[in-house]
Amino acid sequence: MKFPRISIILSALCLFLLGGGIIFFYAHRPPPEARDRDAYCASCISYASRIDRMIQHNPDVRGNKGFFRYAVDVSCRGALLASHRCPSYRRSFLKDSNRFMYEIENHLEACQAIRAC
Repeated sequence: MKFPRISIILSALCLFLLGGGIIFFYAHRPPPEARDRDAYCASCISYASRIDRMIQHNPDVRGNKGFFRYAVDVSCRGALLASHRCPSYRRSFLKDSNRFMYEIENHLEACQAIRAC
């Protein structure tokens, strides 16, 4: 069976345009981090508020490095743990725990300091 040359050329052109359109679409869409940036920031603020709430419920522990580590570990639970964001927040807060033991009171500033917002 012999196909006309014009049919083969048009088929190849259509496949080329389709492939080019798909590549263009994937090359120009925003990366996942940009689409999820607000949720990433909101979950960090939620995590920081949980840590601060634990510290506020125990008035004599502000500045206690051991309790801060405990609060950071225990606050990482539920949907935050399932989203796999919590370990990065935890590492960032514990990397400079002397600073964040006090800065965690202002949730937004703490999250901005670890570049989550």
